[in-house]
Amino acid sequence: MIKKIVSTFVLTVFVLTLSASSLVSAQQSGLQISPLTFNFETDKGDRAEGKIVVTNLNNEAINYQIEAEDFAKVSDEGAPSFAGVVASEDLSTLSSWIEFLGEVSGQIAAMDSIDVNFVIDIPENAEPGGHYAAIFAKQTNEPEEGNTEIGVSSRVGTLILVSVPGDVSKEVKISEFDPPSFLWRGPVDFTMKVENIGSVHYDSEATITIEPILGTDSEIAMGTHTIIPGNARNYEGSWNKRFPFGRYKAIAQATNGDGEVISTEKVIWALPLEIVIPALLLLIIIIWTVKHLKKKYRIISND
Repeated sequence: MIKKIVSTFVLTVFVLTLSASSLVSAQQSGLQISPLTFNFETDKGDRAEGKIVVTNLNNEAINYQIEAEDFAKVSDEGAPSFAGVVASEDLSTLSSWIEFLGEVSGQIAAMDSIDVNFVIDIPENAEPGGHYAAIFAKQTNEPEEGNTEIGVSSRVGTLILVSVPGDVSKEVKISEFDPPSFLWRGPVDFTMKVENIGSVHYDSEATITIEPILGTDSEIAMGTHTIIPGNARNYEGSWNKRFPFGRYKAIAQATNGDGEVISTEKVIWALPLEIVIPALLLLIIIIWTVKHLKKKYRIISND
């Protein structure tokens, strides 16, 4: 019986190890690109330069193709959306300013890398503010017989953020901050949404300060995110106080592109059940004891 249990255990461990190895192998296949982001500040009429490294993680050669695509919207978690970007009649978009130096398609040998050099020529009539695109490396498949279209199996990308100096706005807005008005216990998870209402991207750092009536303040670091114009990012953080009690003021703060701070605040009342319930029980016991003693004993004055 013991031998059977041991054999089953060994077989289970072997299967789990094999599955984990297969998962790691699958995650490390295909193309890899680095760096993941370029951030340029370039004047009108000037040129920015960069280099991307594309690596083949497969044990066989991969066909690739390089291309640029504009974006203007990102999710609240920071994922870009590459749909609906259209150039105006008198202004072009960032993807059309990007020029690749060398081949934009070909083959990468197994476990090998290639360098993709590019330049960005900023037009003289470029609009001041932020311009956004991504450079993609696509893994392509040769067309099947009788089909002229090249298949795309996957692609990886590098974000290109370009700021053109001029009359730009770097304003910020805390568009959402709605903590609970009443707390029964801690710790407490806070969320807030910070919106870029300016015309250029910037890094915005967010914090929440908890001010009690008595005692010292607590500061919660909510993180720092790059926000592009017309978009918002979610921030999260936790207040690790186990038994908050009383009245608190929660002050949410975020920085704009110039490092200036804006804030909004909410009042929070806390009454932890771990304290309230025992206190109520103790009060009930005291009241019952006093009443019981009054019924059983009389206080006689010696006067």
